[in-house]
Amino acid sequence: MISDAVARIRQAATDPDLRAAAIVRWNAVVPSLLTPHDEREPALSLRVSDAGECVRKLWNKLHDNAESIDPDTQISRFDIGTVYGAWLAALLAASLERDGYNVECEPEITYSGIRGHIDLRAISPTGERTVAEFKSTYWSGALDAPHERAPYQVLQAVTYAIADNAAQALVITFGPAVANRRGQHNEKMRADDYDPTDWAFDVASEWARLAPAVGDVEPEGDATDKWRCAGCPVLRCLRNPAYQEAV
Repeated sequence: MISDAVARIRQAATDPDLRAAAIVRWNAVVPSLLTPHDEREPALSLRVSDAGECVRKLWNKLHDNAESIDPDTQISRFDIGTVYGAWLAALLAASLERDGYNVECEPEITYSGIRGHIDLRAISPTGERTVAEFKSTYWSGALDAPHERAPYQVLQAVTYAIADNAAQALVITFGPAVANRRGQHNEKMRADDYDPTDWAFDVASEWARLAPAVGDVEPEGDATDKWRCAGCPVLRCLRNPAYQEAV
């Protein structure tokens, strides 16, 4: 099991040899980082990264009802998050490889026909498998565990772990805006470890919930987080604050 992921990443960021190895890894991954998913995977299919999504919004996205994304959001959230994650994965990979781990970044997996790309897969010298997902947030306060703050991130990581027969699912969160408050020292990065067997039922339930997104009939919205409904392009949904009746 990997219990020191954050320490490894921090060391690799400043260790000349590890940093050089990470740059080599980074250069190998960069060409495919921002490739649109629809160029790598069938259009009408679920992806592991869809975990947590509203089934109605996802149905519209998969059925070519264009989803408008604000360009600032695309750049500041999606693109930068992808870049952050890939660089942290490269740093961790360099550290693990020096200790004899077999490491891959962005390997493709399939879970019950659902495809995805793992941020990092590591196999220890004794054969133990770990998958790691990297998440970033602009939250400025102390970082909470993902199962408390964003459980869909755990569902994504555990889906990868189950598909890859990994015994450990790591969610590594980086918060560049995290600040110290009231004299407290808040860490900008944390790693949380999840046992896939503890989450197997939740994972199966999540993909059963999202299965109607690939069907012929538009399902009702089921988002429970207000932030998912705010700015949603599906204006016909009663959950949308900008609800409009269909013309």
